[in-house]
Amino acid sequence: MKTNNLLLFIMIGAMLSLSSCMVFNEAGRLNMVSVRNIDPKGNYQLLQKNVEYTKKEMKKYCQKSIEEAIDDVVKKVPGGEYLMNSKIYVCVIPGSVYNGYKSTCFYIVQGDVWGIPPGK
Repeated sequence: MKTNNLLLFIMIGAMLSLSSCMVFNEAGRLNMVSVRNIDPKGNYQLLQKNVEYTKKEMKKYCQKSIEEAIDDVVKKVPGGEYLMNSKIYVCVIPGSVYNGYKSTCFYIVQGDVWGIPPGK
């Protein structure tokens, strides 16, 4: 009887950990990254340093493409145009469907947001 309960406990624990687990692996670091055209004569300023997501936000903001992940971070700061000193993470999600996508790899980007401050 104790063996059956132990086996059941191990199986339930394994199923819960696999269904809710997300693994974030750093895929690379970039000096500058943007999904928009940048004016070389623009008067860009550092708007917010080290914009990153909490673990809870990471689960919410995983994107299917790197472009969407970059755009999410830049839009998080008003006036943001591009990222400097950025890190790209690959989110590996066990299972077959996440937020309606049939994929197990998604992306998160973090970094310093540069742009033109609002009102200028």
